[in-house]
Amino acid sequence: MDLGKFLNGRTYGRGSRVVFQVTDPIVPDNSGVWSLSGDGAVRCKQTPTFQLSLQTITELSFGAQSAAVLAAAGRIDAENRDIDALDEAFATAAVRLHSGISF
Repeated sequence: MDLGKFLNGRTYGRGSRVVFQVTDPIVPDNSGVWSLSGDGAVRCKQTPTFQLSLQTITELSFGAQSAAVLAAAGRIDAENRDIDALDEAFATAAVRLHSGISF
């Protein structure tokens, strides 16, 4: 999976911006620090405030779970403001994607 294309294949909430680290052992080109905002997702050189796995990004993108639920389950270790920003970003897509399954 090309993470940049995947993340930029949808829209996000305008008021949110989060910076996170991704480590992909299968496709190393996906690894790095990403900034996600209403303008889309881009690689950046800022210090990330938390880490997301590809599985967690996929669940958020397809609407399988909210960031708050994933954080409560120990899948996201981040400050409440970052959890809220993730939920705001992923919940405002014009059409909410749904996979029908959880990962």
